[in-house]
Amino acid sequence: MPIAQFGIVLTIVLLFAFAYIKSLLLSQGIDVPQRYYVYVPILIFSGIWPFMISRGIEQNPEFEPEK
Repeated sequence: MPIAQFGIVLTIVLLFAFAYIKSLLLSQGIDVPQRYYVYVPILIFSGIWPFMISRGIEQNPEFEPEK
């Protein structure tokens, strides 16, 4: 699986995992502060996308820098 597809799948899985954990906590009566609804997805995206971008950049063999 290409790294971009892996990153997208991992992002979706982590977001669903957070939603599931949040619903479990709410069913136990533990309140999840509103700020975590914003922070957790941002942390997930900021942790995954730079990795995907750095792995997806490949050198072009047809490109030759000027000498």
